[in-house]
Amino acid sequence: MKPRILFVDDEPRILSGVRRALRSYRNNWQLVFASSGREAIKLIADKPCNIVISDMRMPEMDGATLLEWVQEYHPNTIRIILSGFSDEAAIMRTVGVAHQFLAKPINAKRLVDTILEGVELGELMDSSELQALFAGIEHLPAIPDRVNRLIQVLDDAKANTADIAEILAGDIALTAQTLKLTNSAYFGLPQNVDNLKSATSLLGTDLLKTLVMAASFYRMFSGDKSHTPRFERLTRRSIDISRLARAIAEIENLANSDINIAGTAGVLAHVGSLVFQSACPQSFAEVERLIDCENMSIIDAERQVFGAAHPEAGAYLLGLWGFQTKVVRAVACHHEPKDFVGDHIDVLVCVHAAQQLVRTVKEGSNLLAAESEIQATLPQFGDRAGTWIRLAQNVIERSA
Repeated sequence: MKPRILFVDDEPRILSGVRRALRSYRNNWQLVFASSGREAIKLIADKPCNIVISDMRMPEMDGATLLEWVQEYHPNTIRIILSGFSDEAAIMRTVGVAHQFLAKPINAKRLVDTILEGVELGELMDSSELQALFAGIEHLPAIPDRVNRLIQVLDDAKANTADIAEILAGDIALTAQTLKLTNSAYFGLPQNVDNLKSATSLLGTDLLKTLVMAASFYRMFSGDKSHTPRFERLTRRSIDISRLARAIAEIENLANSDINIAGTAGVLAHVGSLVFQSACPQSFAEVERLIDCENMSIIDAERQVFGAAHPEAGAYLLGLWGFQTKVVRAVACHHEPKDFVGDHIDVLVCVHAAQQLVRTVKEGSNLLAAESEIQATLPQFGDRAGTWIRLAQNVIERSA
């Protein structure tokens, strides 16, 4: 069945331009057009859409209101704002309900690439229930202590972007949502921002303060407090993976941009775990039982319980949010990279090696076994395993 893509705009010339730009894709996608939010709702009610791309400023019902309706009644639909209207009020209206924000005018290639990426996300995770769960996420649960520290630093006139970035980097949720916003078209940047120091400089303290106070953005975990230590352990592990992935990328002489991306992908590698643990704690308890009592790997246990594991689930969320391909790919394959690695060390190699070695070194496991694991999963780089293990020992020792 062809993916159904709905475009909503009250300007006929915009819709005509989209029709012309996508004419060659009519055999691949079912393209649907609406000139108002109410017309769009009727079309979606008649037949759900895979992706809705809406203008922001429209009479009677604006794009944010339309996407709120879509989020409530069709949560697994991908929701995108395409607009030339951009100010702080727009950010706060759409930051929760829109997965991505694209700026007008948009060239045909960017529009096509965005739709292709959205359509391909279904191949990462084909469970409609999980798609609805992840597509419906407005915010990720942040560790309360981290949010409180962020508020304190933002209120300190002497604080600088490095101080703020350090706090953001210490939490999976704060990292993901800061980079999501910075890389949206609100800022019209020519390329993706791949590190938190640059992101905080671009956002500025005033906007960050506004976001901290927004219920749909930097939101503390408010569930069962007994789960907080689990989130803290997950965060510490993710930070260790990030640091080691960066260190491996540096020692292997990757480009500076790829070094930053390796660090970002490392800290976000377990964002899928964060969602599973916070949104489905009882099901995740069954995952833990299977690991402890049935000696299952976490990947097999998650797939048995949820129908998908945290790598593909996390990659699905980051893909929805418009993260660049290198990050999404590294998160999706960080446990099973073998079929996706070429002849050169890249971001995925660094993140996979880091997540394997962080666990081994932290647990004090047999390092020869760790070397054998790396050689099995990354046979073309097996000769680098010893170097990476020594590097891991140094990185973990410094972070202890």
